[in-house]
Amino acid sequence: MKRTQIVVKSMVFFCLLILALVSCNDSKSNKSKEEGEKVTTEKEAMNGAAASPKSYCFRNEYPHEGSSDKDVLELQIDLNGDAVKGTYNWLPAFKDQRKGVFRGELKNNVVKGEYSFQQEGTSETVRIEITLHEDKAVVKGGEPELGLNETIEKVECEN
Repeated sequence: MKRTQIVVKSMVFFCLLILALVSCNDSKSNKSKEEGEKVTTEKEAMNGAAASPKSYCFRNEYPHEGSSDKDVLELQIDLNGDAVKGTYNWLPAFKDQRKGVFRGELKNNVVKGEYSFQQEGTSETVRIEITLHEDKAVVKGGEPELGLNETIEKVECEN
């Protein structure tokens, strides 16, 4: 009888040991999954992939002396991760306006892309580079005579 009791106790102990090991591995596996998900989420957030879309607006106004008329230069940038799109418009009070859109990619606070616009009845597309600062944007692109190269002050976006 003693031998049977020892065998039974050994089997019970062995079964409990297996259950403990399986349970411990499941716990570690779940913990690793949670840590892996956390790391992925943090990496995505740092890279902007998990960030929500954001808009930034810039505007310069040039009033005409002795008049309420003004020329306006406006830039709106819509960021979604590293993808960028937006508008860049020169709106003089008395001349033909230049209105256009751009698409590009953001890297190290610099947007590089293509700007397509219409002015004086013609359409054109040029490479554009926009350097973003805390309080302004510096735009460079196209031939100097196009007048695209400007520094524009940051403003609150209108909804």
